[in-house]
Amino acid sequence: MNRNKYDTPTQSNIGTHIYYNRRVTMNFPLSFWDISLWLAVTAIILLITSELVSSKYGKTSLLIEKKKLRNVALTISILFLITVIIRIYEIIITF
Repeated sequence: MNRNKYDTPTQSNIGTHIYYNRRVTMNFPLSFWDISLWLAVTAIILLITSELVSSKYGKTSLLIEKKKLRNVALTISILFLITVIIRIYEIIITF
C-alpha cells in the first residue's frame, strides 16, 4: 500500500483496526431516476395547489401570486417531460 506524508494512522474505538486519513470524494447521491421522480411529484403538487388557489373556488386568504405559481408548476412539468424524453432516447439507443 502506497502511503504519502498525509496518511496518519488512527486507532479505531471499535476493534483493533487502523484507519488512514485520506481525502474522500463524495458522489452526488441522486440518480437521474431520482431527479425525474422528484420533478414529477413536485409538478403534481404545484399544479394541484395552483388549481386549488384558483379564483373559481371562491376567495382565499393566501398571499400567493397564482400566475407565478402556475408558471413554476408548468416549468417543472416541462423539465419532467424532458427527463422522460431522455429516458426514452436512452432506451432506443441501447437496442
